[in-house]
Amino acid sequence: MNRNWLYLILPIKCLIGILIALYFWKFDSLASIRRIPMWLIFSGLVYIALQMLSRRLNIVGQWWDWMYYFGLLSIMIPVTFADQEHLSVWNIVTDLGTILLILPAGIDLFKLLIKWEKKRP
Repeated sequence: MNRNWLYLILPIKCLIGILIALYFWKFDSLASIRRIPMWLIFSGLVYIALQMLSRRLNIVGQWWDWMYYFGLLSIMIPVTFADQEHLSVWNIVTDLGTILLILPAGIDLFKLLIKWEKKRP
């Protein structure tokens, strides 16, 4: 596959990461953590598929490629373990954890744009 696909994949990953983060930053009730909408689940699955594809297209793996796993865990674990008594803790976990969905894609996009800018005449 051509590495030029990364120019399309990385902005989409950033956008999906931002949409997921905005959902969790906007809602802070127990129901919003426990009952994740289907569009958000689908977005997460698309994000995972794009992450796997971009990892396959990249020649060198970076340490930040693994941060998105912590972002996914910060979404999945509260679904099972969140309770009303510790809701503020779970909100912090989801709010901070979703940043880890945006960060790896953002770093990759930034580095790719720097390489592209250096190649331009």
